[in-house]
Amino acid sequence: MQIYPVPPAPANCKPCKHCNAPFIFKSAKALFCSDAHKKAWSRARNKNLQAKRQYRFETSAFTFFLADSCRRSGTVQILPQTLEELQDLHAVYKYALRANGYGESDGFSLCHIFPVKHHFFIGTLCAQNLVVADRELNGIHSNSFTLGAGTKISRMELRAKWFVAETEGKATTVKKIIEYLGGVEFTTTVAVRLKLQPTTRQAVLDWLLAAPASPLIPSQTVLAEMTTKALSQLKGEVSNKGTSYMPASYELTQTEVFLHEVNRLAAYRPELETVVAATHAAFSSLFALSIDVQLARPCAYGGSPAAYTAAREALAPITKAQFDLLHGGEVGTFLDTLCSFFSGSEAPIQANIGTMQTATALVLPTAPKTVPILLEESPAVQEAIPRGASNKPKRSFAEELDAEIRLEELLLEMGTPPIWAVADNRIYTDVPEWNR
Repeated sequence: MQIYPVPPAPANCKPCKHCNAPFIFKSAKALFCSDAHKKAWSRARNKNLQAKRQYRFETSAFTFFLADSCRRSGTVQILPQTLEELQDLHAVYKYALRANGYGESDGFSLCHIFPVKHHFFIGTLCAQNLVVADRELNGIHSNSFTLGAGTKISRMELRAKWFVAETEGKATTVKKIIEYLGGVEFTTTVAVRLKLQPTTRQAVLDWLLAAPASPLIPSQTVLAEMTTKALSQLKGEVSNKGTSYMPASYELTQTEVFLHEVNRLAAYRPELETVVAATHAAFSSLFALSIDVQLARPCAYGGSPAAYTAAREALAPITKAQFDLLHGGEVGTFLDTLCSFFSGSEAPIQANIGTMQTATALVLPTAPKTVPILLEESPAVQEAIPRGASNKPKRSFAEELDAEIRLEELLLEMGTPPIWAVADNRIYTDVPEWNR
């Protein structure tokens, strides 16, 4: 039997990217044997890409947050239906996570300005009706509200089609949310614009289920009952790379959160601009008291319950006034509380409050104490730091002196005596040797 050699393939021959059959190409950039196969490959790719994006939306923590909120209110009609409103809502949701150190603390809640539980109305789930505020005060506040504050829908507008029972499963609720928002095409766009990803738990669980068989991996039923931390540790053991479960950040202080939220809500309530200016003027004092509360937490920094209670009581009038203001309270009432809180100051500052009238003149004090931590993130100091500066830029003595003079002028305008130390372009106040 004679065997004939296979002739070599022509130089201008390559396999089709869709059907893998060889074809003669005229251009080296050609990837498909025909236009029909090019379109078929593109349709298959788009379908696969859309399925991945849809999976990201359905398994993201933000979508689970929407589902939990819908089950609590009993309807999906509380949700915004435009991409811009969903982006604003997602920004508030992310900031609430950041305020709590991404799970390291639980001092703040994402609160409704107009409550969900009401006989005739339901508070909507949008950025205008949500605020990040103190968790303990939110529990006391319960379903109270200020007349005219927040956004709501009438219960007469609710449709049975969008009803969600409290016992309804999460997957069923997510499907109803997708239908209410307009279908798969819109939700995949949301997943791309908001950069949604599956939750850490879902991602680790998918990895373990897809991993090769191992005696370390239990059954799917056991995996479903494990915590996220336990799943991450198991993944590290299976992959021999160690655990990937690490704390992401630290929690923010009460003053930082309030200043951020009052700035955000000023877009809906212009009168809050006065509060922003007053808070900037008293930032040093309020920030120092907020640090005392944060360091006294027993679970986070090893403080004692007695010290934590005492630190909260020292700031309690301001914390309550801030909470009430964010929930629709009067600006004048907050400024009066701020004035009376610092009434014993030796070096008061007269603040310009524009057209807002209060019962007493707004008097803000010199900081009663200095904070032994880095303050370059504070609003008053941030403007004095050169933009685009690196962590440790090399500056001349004249530049350092000029920066210090500008800071002193800024603080003198605020009425606060400057006690500053400038080193390596990082600005400190009364910094001890151990923290330099």
